[in-house]
Amino acid sequence: MNHQNADSKSSLQLFDPDPAVFYSIDVVERLAQMPRRAILICCRHGLVSPVADPEISGYFFNREAIRVLRCIEYLQVSRGVNFAGIKFILNLANEVHLLQAILAAHLPSTQALQSREKKQHGSP
Repeated sequence: MNHQNADSKSSLQLFDPDPAVFYSIDVVERLAQMPRRAILICCRHGLVSPVADPEISGYFFNREAIRVLRCIEYLQVSRGVNFAGIKFILNLANEVHLLQAILAAHLPSTQALQSREKKQHGSP
């Protein structure tokens, strides 16, 4: 028997949710490995939001919400961080992503400016 083949079939596969699909709270419960009650508490604390109005169509979440819920679960269980700390961490992470996007948008012009300054000062 080929052990390599058997191992590849039983290995854990990473799940990358489709960005165009919305997942019910029952599915998110399994994907985020988080109880339904904890997901609803995260919604109440403003850490994550459903993509549809829960009163009309129920709780549905997108890929980003699943990513955030997985992060919340990790911070709570593995690191013992409370909701206030999690909110602070998530806000900082959002700021970092925003600054990275701004930097990436301005990077080509910044590099051109630095190149011109080096030439003016005789640097190679």
